Amino acid sequence: MTKDKIKIYIMAHKKFTPPEEKGYIPLQVGAALHEDLGYLRDDVGENISDRNQNYSELTGLYWIWKNEKEADITGLVHYRRYFLNARGEILSEEEISETLGKCKAIVSPLAEFEEGVTVRSFYASKHHEKDLDILSGVIHELCPEYDKAFEEVMNGRVQNYANMMICRRELLDAYASWLFKVLFEVEKRCHISDYDSYNQRIFGFMSERLLTVYLRKNEIETTSFIADIREEKADITEAVEEAFRLLDEEGREAFERYLVELERCHADYFFPDADVLFRLRGLKTMLPLLSIEEGKVFEELRKQKLHAKEILKSFLRIARAMQDGQEEAKLCELIYEEDLPASFLLAMISSFEEDKLRRMRIYSGLAEKYATSGQMDRVMIYAQVAMQEGRKLGTQ
Repeated sequence: MTKDKIKIYIMAHKKFTPPEEKGYIPLQVGAALHEDLGYLRDDVGENISDRNQNYSELTGLYWIWKNEKEADITGLVHYRRYFLNARGEILSEEEISETLGKCKAIVSPLAEFEEGVTVRSFYASKHHEKDLDILSGVIHELCPEYDKAFEEVMNGRVQNYANMMICRRELLDAYASWLFKVLFEVEKRCHISDYDSYNQRIFGFMSERLLTVYLRKNEIETTSFIADIREEKADITEAVEEAFRLLDEEGREAFERYLVELERCHADYFFPDADVLFRLRGLKTMLPLLSIEEGKVFEELRKQKLHAKEILKSFLRIARAMQDGQEEAKLCELIYEEDLPASFLLAMISSFEEDKLRRMRIYSGLAEKYATSGQMDRVMIYAQVAMQEGRKLGTQ
C-alpha cells in the first residue's frame, strides 16, 4: 500500500515554534502586507495575499488550492490551534491517514449556540446582517442547489468554526473552487470601507458558516477532533487585565460596561477555542453574581481588603473546576481553600451546576468540610441548602 503524502499548512502571521510532528508546514499568511517571517509565504505563485485583511486565513487556503499539487492529503490549521487526539496530542501523519481512510474530512466539532440563538442571529448580533442577505442572494444566483443547505444552517444552531479542515486534495480543491467563486462575488457587492478592523475580516467569518453549508449539501462524512488552542492570545490577556483594573479603580458598573462592550466588538474572544483559560467567559458569568443584593456580596469581599484581581482569580479557579466536572471531594476542597463568602458561593454553585443531585452532594460535602474546622455557621448554611435540594429532588 502506497503511503499518502501529507502536507498540513500552519497559518501564521507571527513567529512561533512549529510542532515537531512530520507533515506540518508553516505558511505566512498576508505575507504581501508584512515583513518576512522566514516561512513559506502566501504571496508567491498565484495568490490573494494582499487581501488578507478581509480574508484572514483564507489567503492561505487560496494559496494551497492554487499552488499545492504534490500532496495526497492537505489542509490547514493555525499556529496556535491544532486538531488534537484523545491524549491531547497534535494529530500525527499516521492518525490523519487512518482517519481519512474511514471518512472524507477532518473538521472541528460543531459549535452549538444556546436555545433561541441561530447561526444567522448570532452573526447579525456581532457583524452586519445585511452582508448575509448579499451572501444568500449570491448563492441563489450562482449555485441555487445550495439554497436549502444554506437556509438550514443559517436557521439552525450549529456550525463549524476556525476554518480548519484536513482532507484529500481533490476535496479541498472542490471546496475552495466553490467557496472563492461565492466570496469573490460577495466582495464585489459588499461595501465595508467604514467597518472596523474586526468586521473587515468579513470573508473569514462568512467562510466558517459556508464550510458547514458545503459539508451538509454534499453529505460529506467527517470526523471531528478538538481544535484546541495551544496558547492564549495576547489581546485576550490584555482584555482580562483591563477588566481587573476597571473593577479595582472604577467599580462594578465600569467593569460590567467594559465586558458588555468587549463582547459586542469582539465576540470571538469569548469562544471556548479562544478563551482557553476560561477567564473572559468566567467574568461574563460572574456579572449576575456581582449584582446580587445590589452588589452587597461583592462589597463584603472588598471589606476583607481583597483586590478585585484576587477575588476574580478565586472565582475563576472554582468556575473552571465546576465547568470541567471536577470530582466532588476535590471541588469541595478547592472551594474551602478559596474561602469566599457563603452567599457568593451559593449563588455561584447554583449558576454553574445544573445537576441538582450533584449540587446537593457539593453542599453536603462543604458542610462536612467546614465541620472539621469548627466553622459551624458555614456548616449550618450548607447543610440547610443541601436539605432543601434533597427535598426538591424528592418531589420530582
